[in-house]
Amino acid sequence: QLIRKEEHAAGIAINCKSFGSSGWENRPTVGGVLDNFVYRAPDGYQWSEFPWKWDAHIKSIVNPHLTVTMNSAHFATYQAGKFAIDENGHRVDGMDNFVDHTNLIRINHYFTKSKAEWVLKRNKGIGDGQHVRPMEEFDWRDRNDVYDDLIIRHRNQLMQQHLEQLQHRFD
Repeated sequence: QLIRKEEHAAGIAINCKSFGSSGWENRPTVGGVLDNFVYRAPDGYQWSEFPWKWDAHIKSIVNPHLTVTMNSAHFATYQAGKFAIDENGHRVDGMDNFVDHTNLIRINHYFTKSKAEWVLKRNKGIGDGQHVRPMEEFDWRDRNDVYDDLIIRHRNQLMQQHLEQLQHRFD
């Protein structure tokens, strides 16, 4: 529905919330990512090593018929006169778009997970290049300032709705 409100919109720019290790040194053996990684960076946080705010980083959902190329995993170049919008309907150019609040849509970015998982990920190298991230990046990104179980509450609501629908089918 967001994209239908703006006739020139060809994509949606979705802001990320960066989740840390929640104190896990090793991969948890019980439960999944949503259950075990519930602490994230505060809104508007940035590293001194980089000049941008990490929750301004976006991921994009694009209409491939209106997309010329994907510039990265984050943003696209669209056909002439077309562009991405954020959840407020504002035009977004590039891979950064700081918004005060994400009320309609967001991506939970589980970048580090546990320290052991980070080391495995790091050793593979980055997805869109040839280098290996510095080990210090775990410390830069492992932010656990804000308890955030929003996705768990939504998951539980959806599961309850699904169970109720199944129950109605068999009544």
